[in-house]
Amino acid sequence: YTLSTGLRDEDGARLPLFFRSFGDYKSPVFPYTLAGVFKVTGPSQTAARSLSAFLVLAAILLLGVLAWRLSGDALVAALVLLAGGFTPWLFELGRMAIEASTQPLLLVLLLLTLERAVRLDRYSIGHGVAAGTLLGLFTYSYTGSRLLGPLLAAALVVFAGRERRPLPLAAWATFAVALIPVGVYAIRHP
Repeated sequence: YTLSTGLRDEDGARLPLFFRSFGDYKSPVFPYTLAGVFKVTGPSQTAARSLSAFLVLAAILLLGVLAWRLSGDALVAALVLLAGGFTPWLFELGRMAIEASTQPLLLVLLLLTLERAVRLDRYSIGHGVAAGTLLGLFTYSYTGSRLLGPLLAAALVVFAGRERRPLPLAAWATFAVALIPVGVYAIRHP
């Protein structure tokens, strides 16, 4: 709420990169997204939980789209949708207003970006910038993603091979720029 009204966290820090909470530091993607929602709806548990539900539902639906694009079979897409809807982690995550609810959507969007590059057989800088941006957002989405994001960026080597170099190089450059705030934050807050 305080972000939506004055761009400060509950401790008074202006536009914080991480949010101090019970001796831990929470990632920024969900709080800033929620602040945007609160700016429109006003603060409420319903709005916060609805945002999480929307994010997880969008991830499940896009996972079905990815399954359909990869398989070309509507039955496979329907089964993936069904499996995603009944996955306990996603089911629970969509009902709580926590930072991890952004992670599945960002991961599926990254996979869709890479699938599109393969489908079009175009491994362009544009696809790389999109992938790097999603990797950056993914890294800032949840505490565990601070390790998983760089690992996914490294995995682009396997995806790319020799003939697809523009995509991973652009992704890594974009991802490196996205990580600059973390480096600055680490220097300022050892």
